[in-house]
Amino acid sequence: MREQTFFKPLFVTVSGLLIWAAHFTVIYAVNALACERLWMAQRVMGMELVPFLILMATLVAAGTLAVIGVLAFLNRTPSLPDAANERTTIFLRKVTITVLALSFVAVIYQTIPAFIVPACG
Repeated sequence: MREQTFFKPLFVTVSGLLIWAAHFTVIYAVNALACERLWMAQRVMGMELVPFLILMATLVAAGTLAVIGVLAFLNRTPSLPDAANERTTIFLRKVTITVLALSFVAVIYQTIPAFIVPACG
């Protein structure tokens, strides 16, 4: 039972890193598929397909990071079962917010090259 109650706070703490990794994977998968299937010339809503798909993935990742960040800031995330140790809960909350903020910056930095460098370029 102890492992289950520890898993939720741990998962929330590393969720920013998991979202960042998923976003990174989506970017490279989209670029690889675009090069393989010759999607570079396709356009969606006035944008090339690859930057459009990467922008959509970025909006999803950034939105998810923001929602989890607000929940962590408002202290609405799962905490450890030993609530008597308030300092541990506060520490984990601060670590979670910091990891989410750094992951948000990383997601934005990963998106920028999609608008500067052409796919398969």
